[in-house]
Amino acid sequence: MRLAGVTLGVLLPGATAWAAEADSEEATQAAEVFQSLYGADLERARASRDSKDDLELASRILTGAKESVSQPARVTVLCEKVCELASAHPEGYAIAIEALELEVRAT
Repeated sequence: MRLAGVTLGVLLPGATAWAAEADSEEATQAAEVFQSLYGADLERARASRDSKDDLELASRILTGAKESVSQPARVTVLCEKVCELASAHPEGYAIAIEALELEVRAT
């Protein structure tokens, strides 16, 4: 019985490192996809003082996140950006909450 515990103790750290590496690669790919799809729009929205731009972009990104539920890393990146944009404005709190709920369900 102790041998099984020792074996698991040896194997699990290696498995954890492999999983972390895979997660890191998926996160990098998700960030690249985000940048290619929304990077220019994000720059424009941030440059504008109008909160309407931020909230419209947050809604668009949230729609993209809903369409990506089979890809948890992408959902995480998208939902974090939605929260960043939407939570800066009181009228965007509902959008931010919806993004957080989606992220929890998808990951």
